[in-house]
Amino acid sequence: MNKDFNVADDILSSTLLPVVKSGAAPDTNCAAVDGRGFQEVVHAVHLGNSGDTLSGSIKVECELEESNDNSTWNDVAQTDLTNAVTGTNPGCFGVIDDGAEDSQFYWTEYRGKKRYTRVVLNFTGTHTNGIPCAAWALRRGPQYVPSVGGSW
Repeated sequence: MNKDFNVADDILSSTLLPVVKSGAAPDTNCAAVDGRGFQEVVHAVHLGNSGDTLSGSIKVECELEESNDNSTWNDVAQTDLTNAVTGTNPGCFGVIDDGAEDSQFYWTEYRGKKRYTRVVLNFTGTHTNGIPCAAWALRRGPQYVPSVGGSW
């Protein structure tokens, strides 16, 4: 994605405030993003340096879910994502199961037709020392922009 960020047209929102996930961490559902009135929604996840040795049995997967009503959620089809990868569930755009894969950003652009989307961080295994996580969404290309200036 090589696009300019335009403060007047783009809206960036935090969907998961920075947190350190540890223990036998269950899936973490980030806040939903309403894409109504925008041409695209880009989701980004930043994972810090894991305090644990990541492997196939201790890992984090970044997944995207979609909804028509912000209540019933389904995995996004791989064909509706950029940067899709094979993970435990459909809608996966990042599998972090090696120390070389933490301390990075993972992102995807949603290309589906549902109104709401949200990131799910799928934790596998016991993360004894934890891993810092944060997520954002960028809604781009508003369909309607308020007028500015002008004369009567």
